[in-house]
Amino acid sequence: MTDPNQGAADQDAAAQGAQEAKDQKQFEQVAQELKQTISGVPDLAPLANSLMVDNTPEGIRIQIMDQDKVDMFSPGSANLFPRSKDLLAQVAKVIRKMPNKISITGHTDPSNAVDPSGYTNWELSSDRALATRRALLEGGMDDRQINKVVGVSDREPVDKGQIRSPRNRRVSIVLLRADNTKTEDFDRLPRFLEKASATQPTDAATGESLEPAPKP
Repeated sequence: MTDPNQGAADQDAAAQGAQEAKDQKQFEQVAQELKQTISGVPDLAPLANSLMVDNTPEGIRIQIMDQDKVDMFSPGSANLFPRSKDLLAQVAKVIRKMPNKISITGHTDPSNAVDPSGYTNWELSSDRALATRRALLEGGMDDRQINKVVGVSDREPVDKGQIRSPRNRRVSIVLLRADNTKTEDFDRLPRFLEKASATQPTDAATGESLEPAPKP
């Protein structure tokens, strides 16, 4: 007699294996397309070693890291160098063709500098993530593809042995797997916009009317 639980487990294992194979194929496709796209722009050659692509549980991660004397941003600011903008435009060409939502995370290295205004690495990493978002949009990516933009200061170094390594100053762009993306609000957006065009305003979070209830 066949064990139904074993049958279900086998189906789950097969489905998981198929998904892993699909994810690996997509990872290889993204990595190859990025390599080809960037190699086709001679001016970006100095940044080729700044780009790292890996496969993570969250999704395909594209990291653009600083190198020694090759930075993405002006020191202490969220101003992208022109070459960095060009690189992000090439990245946008690849990821805008993918169905995945993306997350953007800004990272810094530790700093002992004290800014009288109270501006810290938390603000700097967030501003750099937002600057990256703008550069991707300028590269032709749809803003609706962006799921999350955050800054994490120096809390997630890629080179833990050398916390002041320039590689820790980076931006991570992750093509999120479907189970890491909340799509309910995105899918409901057209309905909100349709209601917003009607005579009564609606709450963007709930879709409910903002008109005062009629008096009894």
